[in-house]
Amino acid sequence: MNEKKIFALLDHLWKDVHFVEFYGVLAALVVILALSWWLSFQLRRRQGAQVSGVDVSSSLRDFGSGSVKRIAFPLIALGLVSVLRYVLEKLEVAHLALLSVASLLLASWVLVRAAVYVLRGIFPNGSFLRSSERIISLIVWGGMLTEMTGLSEDIIDWLQRFSFGVGQHKFDLWMLLRGSVTVCITLLVALWIASLVERRLMMVGEIDGNVRVVLARLAKALRA
Repeated sequence: MNEKKIFALLDHLWKDVHFVEFYGVLAALVVILALSWWLSFQLRRRQGAQVSGVDVSSSLRDFGSGSVKRIAFPLIALGLVSVLRYVLEKLEVAHLALLSVASLLLASWVLVRAAVYVLRGIFPNGSFLRSSERIISLIVWGGMLTEMTGLSEDIIDWLQRFSFGVGQHKFDLWMLLRGSVTVCITLLVALWIASLVERRLMMVGEIDGNVRVVLARLAKALRA
């Protein structure tokens, strides 16, 4: 273990409770969460009105109908918390550990919701999808927990100790883990885009049926 105190962020949060600035930040956070909920509710209601009165075949609206209601609240709240934190830091207001904790929680929430939405666009409902959602949730919330407790740097240092060489190149477990995650994210995004293209092509009425089928099969091939 390094000299950095474990659970440092939570320790700072506990110390901030004894300062009056903490309660001002807490009140601002409550207002932000209430405002974010109201804005997300208005977005969902407007979206529902558009769906009932307008053709929603466009891919952009198709994307919005699946994503807004899932990530609107945490995404809006994360943006407002980030703005508040930036302003308070510029004003040199101390004791902002609560905003750090809120930012980590909201960012994790956004990542989980976005990842689940992408998976649902790629794979049909089934046991694989459910298990993938659970795995992603565990990974994201586990990463958030290690960051909050201050264990992330120690885990990275531990992974970097296991190194090996391939020719003139040196690798370690942390490097391989980062590379694997990057490849998986890139692959999932590519598959998701291909599925969007496929659905969009199948809904377009102006294209000849044979051409539409060929293009849809091409999108499927890119997903394979």
